[in-house]
Amino acid sequence: MIKVYFIWFIVFLSCGRGRDSEMDTNTKFKSSRNLTKIKFFNKRVDFGYVNSDTLLTGKYIFMNSGNFDLIIDYVSPDCSCTDFYLSKKSIKPGDTAYILLKLLTKSKFGNEKIFATVSANTEERLYSLQLLVNIKENLIK
Repeated sequence: MIKVYFIWFIVFLSCGRGRDSEMDTNTKFKSSRNLTKIKFFNKRVDFGYVNSDTLLTGKYIFMNSGNFDLIIDYVSPDCSCTDFYLSKKSIKPGDTAYILLKLLTKSKFGNEKIFATVSANTEERLYSLQLLVNIKENLIK
């Protein structure tokens, strides 16, 4: 019970009470940075059925549709089994870039749904990418 109160106390102190907080409950970003717009051409890649021990690479293409340079702060896959590659960290207005999510299906079976969070200097602070796959066991060994 003491652990619960301690954790609550730490969360309470870290919430920025009495200070200007960068984010509100709607994950809108408030900053002196120039905010721009991002347009994802796809946020979801579905590979359907694949054999185990397959390397999958999902490509997520996006464009800076705003008036200022788009800065990707981070890409964070929710699983340590997933790696990523970002083609550009800074994207000029009108330019495109992409994110690759790579998943090795070795030792995985059944439906997998991998998420990655993307943060950028946009009004909507966070974006979610999905990689979907149904992994079947190799019958031929």
